Amino acid sequence: MACGAARILGAALVCCWPPIVHAWHDWTIDLERIPPEDRLLESEWASLPLMAAHALPLLGGDLCVAETTIHRMRLVTRGGAHLRKIGSYRGSGPLEWHHPSALAEAHGMLYVTDSGNGRVQKINITDGNDTVVGFAHQCGHELDKLNFPSGVAMLEDRLFVADYGNHRVVAFDASVALGRDLSIPFLFEMGRKGIAGDAEAEFNHPRGLAEHANELIVADVMNHRLQVFSRDGSFVRIIGGEGDDVGHFRKPIAVASFGGRLFVAEYEGRRLQVLETDGTPLQVFAPKEWGELLSVYVSAAAVLVSDERMNTVHELSFTAKRRAAAADEAQRKLEPVAPGYSIPAKRDEL
Repeated sequence: MACGAARILGAALVCCWPPIVHAWHDWTIDLERIPPEDRLLESEWASLPLMAAHALPLLGGDLCVAETTIHRMRLVTRGGAHLRKIGSYRGSGPLEWHHPSALAEAHGMLYVTDSGNGRVQKINITDGNDTVVGFAHQCGHELDKLNFPSGVAMLEDRLFVADYGNHRVVAFDASVALGRDLSIPFLFEMGRKGIAGDAEAEFNHPRGLAEHANELIVADVMNHRLQVFSRDGSFVRIIGGEGDDVGHFRKPIAVASFGGRLFVAEYEGRRLQVLETDGTPLQVFAPKEWGELLSVYVSAAAVLVSDERMNTVHELSFTAKRRAAAADEAQRKLEPVAPGYSIPAKRDEL
């Protein structure tokens, strides 16, 4: 493969520039039936110089990156150039990490599932110090800990966490003032703690979470489906099921919502599907080079998909500026207007 993909040497990341650009043309449901002007995503994709990671677009265009396997959080430019670390490396204290993974942002607050430490860290990324202002970790009637939390989403003032190892989704109240221990209060749980199931509102290793129109979308990985819930935890509907047909899934591990559409990354299926929110399939992106997928994050600027086998992050783009603008406008109508914020332009060394 041409120079441009990231290479891993020990714990170091060695990059060549510019990112390599690929083309894969057998990527829509029916390439002949869908004319180019009606396709949502370009057929070209780029591999960014990042290890297989969660890469969340932030206001201003930079990316927040969770590099799970080396226990590192950092900010990078959209092209992947390092800006600064967020916190330290492996550990269990504030701003220390043990397998950081899923990311969400709301009003200048960053939420990170610190999976190996069984918690979510809430961080103020606008104060210049990346101050930890809350922990979501104790939940349930016995205030037991999360077991490898691997998904996170905000619905208004509620923080939802996919408690992967406990086969449940947990809600916390992110709006209240916190006590001395910075614990974010537990509200309720969905599913049955420690018990996998395949009925409605039961889970078998839930992982990716997304918000759409004040509904919660859950990637129910081992049940090969998405489940949709209201803000109060009531079951709404199921999308998909196990299979290779479009609109069905093989271990859907991550989901994102943008512009009134769902973007679903499949681990075993090794493809990205674009769906209407009722589950109607629109497009499938499945380059033969791709491996098992881990995450998907979407903004008007890019669709970012992490790839475990290739150990990188793929970048896709909308087919035209008008499509990106239309998706962005639709997203703004779905989301309440949030106050602007700025992230201090600090830099450090890896």
